[in-house]
Amino acid sequence: MRLIGMRFQGIGPYEKEYSIDFAALNRSRMFLIEGETGAGKSTILDCISFALYGDVSADVASKDRLRSRFLGTEQTPSYVDLIFELNDAFYRVRREPAYERRKRRGEGTTAVNPKGLLWQVDDGIAALLPAGWGSDDRSDHDVDSSNQIVDDSDQVALDGTATRYFEYADDADHAKVLASQARDTGTEILRLLHLSRDQFSKTVMLAQGQFSSFLRCKPEERTQLVKSLFEADVYESIQKTLDEMRKTQSDQVAAQRRDVVSAVRDARTNAEEIERRGDEIRDAGQNVVNQDSDSIDKTADGHDDERDAGEDAWDVNDVNAPEVVKDNPDPLSVIKANWCLDERGDLAEPALSPSDIAAALDDHLAAAETAAAHLLAHSHDALTASSTRLDDEQRKLDAMRQLSAADTAYRTAIGQRDELEQRRPDVDDIRERLQKSAAAEPVARAQRECEAVQNRRARTDAALRATNEELAACESAEALTASRDKANAVAAGRPAAEAALRAAQELESRAASARASWKKAERADSQARSQAAATDAARDALSALEREHSESDLRQQLEDVIRHEAARPGLQDRLQAARTVLDHARKRQAEESSLEQLQAAVDQALRNQRHADDEYEQARRAFFAAGAARLAGELVDGCPCPVCGSVEHPHPAATPSDAVALPDDATDNVVAAPDENRLNALDQSARQAAQQVIAANAAVDLCKARIASETEQSQGLSVEDAEAAVAQVRKELDEVRALGKTRDQLNAQLQALHDAVKQVDDCVRRLDVAQAEASGALELVRAAVESCVASVGLPKSVVDSDDAIDPVSDASDSTDSKDSADELAALAARIDAVETRASDDERAANDAIAVCDRASREVARIDRDIAQRTALEQRIGEVAAALQEIDRQLAAIQETRDQALSHSGFETVEAALNAELDAKETQRLQSAVERFDRDDHATQSELQRTLTALQALLESDIVRLTLGASGVEVPTVEMPTEVSIEEPAGVGTTSSSTFTPTPDGLELLPDTDHLHAIIRTLESSVRQAESERDAAIRTEEQVKTLDAERMRTAETLRTAVRTWSDSSTRFAPIRDMALLAGGRAGSLATGTANEGLSLVTYAVTERFRDVLARANEILGDIKGGVYELRLGAHEGRTSKTGLPIEVFDRRSDLTCEATTLSGGETFFVSLALALALADIIQAENGGISMDTLFIDEGFGTLSEEYLDDVLDVLRRMSRHRDIGVISHVGQLKDQIAERISVTRINEDSASRITVTV
Repeated sequence: MRLIGMRFQGIGPYEKEYSIDFAALNRSRMFLIEGETGAGKSTILDCISFALYGDVSADVASKDRLRSRFLGTEQTPSYVDLIFELNDAFYRVRREPAYERRKRRGEGTTAVNPKGLLWQVDDGIAALLPAGWGSDDRSDHDVDSSNQIVDDSDQVALDGTATRYFEYADDADHAKVLASQARDTGTEILRLLHLSRDQFSKTVMLAQGQFSSFLRCKPEERTQLVKSLFEADVYESIQKTLDEMRKTQSDQVAAQRRDVVSAVRDARTNAEEIERRGDEIRDAGQNVVNQDSDSIDKTADGHDDERDAGEDAWDVNDVNAPEVVKDNPDPLSVIKANWCLDERGDLAEPALSPSDIAAALDDHLAAAETAAAHLLAHSHDALTASSTRLDDEQRKLDAMRQLSAADTAYRTAIGQRDELEQRRPDVDDIRERLQKSAAAEPVARAQRECEAVQNRRARTDAALRATNEELAACESAEALTASRDKANAVAAGRPAAEAALRAAQELESRAASARASWKKAERADSQARSQAAATDAARDALSALEREHSESDLRQQLEDVIRHEAARPGLQDRLQAARTVLDHARKRQAEESSLEQLQAAVDQALRNQRHADDEYEQARRAFFAAGAARLAGELVDGCPCPVCGSVEHPHPAATPSDAVALPDDATDNVVAAPDENRLNALDQSARQAAQQVIAANAAVDLCKARIASETEQSQGLSVEDAEAAVAQVRKELDEVRALGKTRDQLNAQLQALHDAVKQVDDCVRRLDVAQAEASGALELVRAAVESCVASVGLPKSVVDSDDAIDPVSDASDSTDSKDSADELAALAARIDAVETRASDDERAANDAIAVCDRASREVARIDRDIAQRTALEQRIGEVAAALQEIDRQLAAIQETRDQALSHSGFETVEAALNAELDAKETQRLQSAVERFDRDDHATQSELQRTLTALQALLESDIVRLTLGASGVEVPTVEMPTEVSIEEPAGVGTTSSSTFTPTPDGLELLPDTDHLHAIIRTLESSVRQAESERDAAIRTEEQVKTLDAERMRTAETLRTAVRTWSDSSTRFAPIRDMALLAGGRAGSLATGTANEGLSLVTYAVTERFRDVLARANEILGDIKGGVYELRLGAHEGRTSKTGLPIEVFDRRSDLTCEATTLSGGETFFVSLALALALADIIQAENGGISMDTLFIDEGFGTLSEEYLDDVLDVLRRMSRHRDIGVISHVGQLKDQIAERISVTRINEDSASRITVTV
């Protein structure tokens, strides 16, 4: 890497912009940076380090010194711009430090964040470089005695500045952006250079004191420095990672070992429990088998044989049977018999390998599995026998219960049949009455129709007379048409008024949206904190309501109340209408009261207008008089007047008495100008007074319009009359209020349930979104307010008030000057202005619409009157025609009635009417007859069914056996040859008696009590069988539970053993590597030369050996190579981990400590050590060649002899790299021609730079 050019501004002691042409300075491969102490020489190195890494070069320096104190809080930026070459490619990096600057608006300062940019510049910039730049074959003859380059072929005029480089790079076509952010720029620089800032400062910028401090520091401090320079933390990280892996896996293997021991104990306990339960289950199973019937004996015998065989097998496979103890038992056999556990109860490892342990445990688990299988077989046999006996007893019980139920049903049917026979005569009488009523029905129907037609004729005749009277009272058609045309003309202005109203409502909607957003922003934070409590409270309330009443109960009660309530809806409608009329009557009364105040306001506004007009007129006359006096004062005798052109001025205007006074030094002939601002203010006041008069008159007109509207909507009633109407309707409604209150309560309770459920859901949802709403609410308010302001076009004086927020101001200024509360207050003020504008516009539009609506209603009323008159005329003709049709229908109906009477068998109409039954009575009697017929038919069917069921049951084998076992003779039931069941007789016929004979044999059937006794005996037998069966089930379930536990413990044990075995295998190599890297005892290095040496110590020591070897190569060219650096005696392999340095003097063959060297010797040795460090670090980090070296060392401490030697060494080194020497020693100026001179007038002035090439 080689530096090309740099420019900077406002950095450290430099206020203005300066640039340095490093390419020109490096033509001789060595240049000087000179100036007095504190002038800013080291700041140049800080600029280079900051441009590359965003930090200063020295570790102890602060980045705060980057911003020049001479700029302070000015707007002028501070920056560093650097161009360098790396691997035949050119790059440009620019950075600006963080600083505080004055705000563009308002008071205070704002923070400027650091910035960084990185470009790659194309190769065209190489044409701007000095001739011979970049040549690596420069020899001694190229440099004369004064160290100046001898070159007459320069093609570029050199002035020491780098302006030409940056002008070329500023062209967008010559550079490509690699990074545009400070962080990205730092990342790209690290990728390009492969050096951190600390490594760069140690290899490229050798700051003051670094030479001797590295040479003279303690060995332990030197170790830490070498570790940081060579990034040896990676070895320490590897060492630490290995040790953590060892500890983690060691704990993991130990935990898995404990899991194996726990699983072994669980499996062994389970095996012991299986053995203990074996004898108990076999005994219980044998008892159940012995109690079974003879049909199961054979099976039981077979099971006994199997059990005997199982017992033999059990004894052979006893899982806990102790092995045969020999005289000299094998210790491993004893351990295996104890489930691989030693005397302490721990796993016997390493006495047994993991594979041996797994095999032994598998044997134990297989033995337990065999024992569990025998237990399951025994328990299953016992359960089978008990279940068979229970099924037999249950079938007997079910058969006897069916027989008892059939006997009861038969006896019940006999009783129902007898009861029906007693009711039959009464039913026949009812049938006869229904027949007479059916014959009389045509006569009665015709008589009712005749009466209805007569009544209709009377009503029609009355309607005809009323319609004629109503037509006479209507207004004439010509007058109605004229009124309608006039009202239509007024109503035509509604579309324009509606358009204005929609615009006002749109603005009001936006303002309301902005207000809602503002309120939401204000509420969001508190809602988020309280929402959790609200959710819990809602859930508790819901639970309480559900415990008090369920939804189904409430709905049933509500349906019952609604069925009993019918009149209330109509009354409520009437009450609502009456209340509406009362509200409008009260509003009219209030408007009439405010009309007087508004009229008084009009009078006061007129007086104010007259007063303002008078003041303005007086001021205007005074203003023009003062202007004329001023012009008169400028007149000169003999010169023409600028107004009239006359050269004579007999009557010049005089200065008015109220003219503005002149200052003392004014000339005598100059008249003071009148107060024009005061005149404008009075003119504005007069205009405002006129506007107030207009507004007051508009308010009066609006109030009168509201009074007319309210009068119409109140139907002309007074407040007292309207209140009386409301009271009357409320009184009628009170009669049904009891039911209404009950319904309201039920509805309220049901709604409360629904609201509670909804409240819980809403609370949960609001809790989820509360935080999100709080974060975005303020931004929504800003957007809504800006939308309102843009749509309404408010004046700037309203929008940009003192409390408003300037939307285009600097964001950081706004952040510092206003907090969120101030911004919300300003936004609220702007919303108020928009709402006021919207309200005014809407009020004016509504007034216009109201006028149009009244005209439209008048048109509709006139249209209704016209339609009513037309309808009346049509109705008169229709009613007259209807009256003639009614007379014709009456004659026809009377004829029909007489014919029906002659066919009915009744002598008179009155007799037929008396015989007719009403519909309700007819329905009731018909229902009674039909119910009797159905009961009769059903009784006969039930008798037939129960007889059939009895016969089937008595013929079944299980009933006959059960009755025979109880000592009862089983009857034989014989049904009649044929039993018929008649259909119901019907209403118009007389029913006949039916009888089903009792079959033979039923008299031998046991009575009900005897049957119940047999059933109780069988129920006792079933309960005993169920108890035995349940005991067998519990036993089998216990065995199955033991077997499931056995399978679980077996699977757990096998998994634990397998996991522990695999982890142990993986842990072994990690443990060995961790012990070796940590230099611990017992590692693979035990007994070798590296025993006890950690990985990081080994790596640092070997890298430092490389540094010493490279330093000795450099020292070979200094003073004839008399000095050699060697690693100290312990070489990092004792308890100390430092890196001691010894200096070997070949002249005396003696070694000494570095602290015993003289000043010149220390400089030589430390310089070689520093250069070696630079070379090794560069090689370790990708081999990037750093062709520039800055030496900021105390040359002033050297004598002239040593100074000459140092310069000779540096000249030889400059053959391979560019060297910049930073010093204030005057002798160096004579020996180094190319230089950067830093000067300043005094300590309080800014520094300046002069570049000499």
